[in-house]
Amino acid sequence: MGDDRGNVDPPVLAFQTLWVREHNRLAEELAREHPDWDDEALFQEARKWNIALQQRVCFYEYMPALGIRLSPPYAGYNASVNPSIDTFFSSVSYRYGHFEINDVILRIDDSGREVPQGHLMLMQAYFNPNVSLSAGIEPVLRGLTTNVQGMVEPRFASAVQNFLFGLPELTDDAYYFENKANGAFTDEEIALIKGTPLRTVMLRNTAIKVLPDDIWRVDPGSPWPVEAVCPADANTSADAPAAALQTVSLAGGRYSLGWKFVDVSGSEHVEFTVDELVSAGEYATFRTHGILMAIAFCILMPAAFLANRLKGAHFLRDSPQLIKGCFLAHILLNVSAVALAAAAFALPLTRARDVRYSEVPYGHGRLGVAVLALLFLQAIYPWLRPAPSPLTPLRRAWEVLHTTLGRAILVMGLVNVALGIHIINQVFNGSVRFFATLAAVPLASLALVGSVVDRLSSQSAAAAASSSSGGAAHANGGSDMGADEDVKGVFVQ
Repeated sequence: MGDDRGNVDPPVLAFQTLWVREHNRLAEELAREHPDWDDEALFQEARKWNIALQQRVCFYEYMPALGIRLSPPYAGYNASVNPSIDTFFSSVSYRYGHFEINDVILRIDDSGREVPQGHLMLMQAYFNPNVSLSAGIEPVLRGLTTNVQGMVEPRFASAVQNFLFGLPELTDDAYYFENKANGAFTDEEIALIKGTPLRTVMLRNTAIKVLPDDIWRVDPGSPWPVEAVCPADANTSADAPAAALQTVSLAGGRYSLGWKFVDVSGSEHVEFTVDELVSAGEYATFRTHGILMAIAFCILMPAAFLANRLKGAHFLRDSPQLIKGCFLAHILLNVSAVALAAAAFALPLTRARDVRYSEVPYGHGRLGVAVLALLFLQAIYPWLRPAPSPLTPLRRAWEVLHTTLGRAILVMGLVNVALGIHIINQVFNGSVRFFATLAAVPLASLALVGSVVDRLSSQSAAAAASSSSGGAAHANGGSDMGADEDVKGVFVQ
């Protein structure tokens, strides 16, 4: 790279190379679409798209991965906004990245193993592109997706203690890709940019064939080894060999990886707290919220409907104990769904305190409040309904209201679950496949069981009607007309 900073270390050089390749790919694509454009027009248009993709990666992937929620969403360019950054904030945030750096740069092949050239010591690769690219950029990029970031603590890795730079230049958002006022992109082009994550850029500009769906978080269940490089402490020599381990710090502390907590200790103990120790960040909070809601509305409530339908099945008419069991299961499943939905509703409010349901996109928050209110209304139904007997018109009206309200809640809940899946994918780049499977498989299974119950119930009723009509026909001397009349009588009854 012409700029020394582009050669500073393997990850920086790998990403510089990645974005140069993306620029060239865009230019070639534009040249095919616009053969009449000159070099300058192709360069500027490709440059514009490349910058937009980098902005998208920053604000839609990297910052959410750190648990930074951008609120309110970008609403358009405002020339009156002061773009300057507080000195204290810029100083702290600029050093934040240096805390994350490890002494070893992992280089991984497509099978998740160390490449033949081996991993890189950062101190040996600084400002040395020949060493940094000795195995290409692909192993470095793969390694970045599997290496747990360094612990943010009052110490740098030994390789970066003496390599610090100045503050970034002052810029504004006039050329931000979502700023429609500058006329750089159409709505369709903005949507295309927003739908292009860094993972896609890496796959289409390198020889990499396999990457995790979420390259920003290390999955403890990954088939590839999950490794972290321990930083130096008071007892570690600056030039001592560094080992890649399953833990984070030789000096001590606590970190979370997905749902898994790991405690490590060594020559000293360090407590890391941010208000309180948050297990897996904001994404984990909303992921748990989504899982609980999916269980409530895609498993428990449909199962409660199935239990109620089974209670009225014709083939159970002579089994009062089974009917009673179905009724109790209907109640228990509904109560469990209400409790789980209430817990899921409260979770974001307690763990992510800046969440306001009215600001959640697509009306997801408001619809959730409405569904929860109706759920609690259903929960108090047994204490408000008229007595089961005698079966008065008022009692019948209450039963119709209860059934109608239950169906409405289920439909609204399923719609809101679908909205939630879309939001967690858009905001956190969460796995649509996981949530779609969690929601669709139980629903499809319960729907299939419900169809079987309905069919068996119909067959049982038809068999009972046939048996009754046969007995009546025999009593009338075997007359076919008598049998037909009796069958009609049974169905009317």
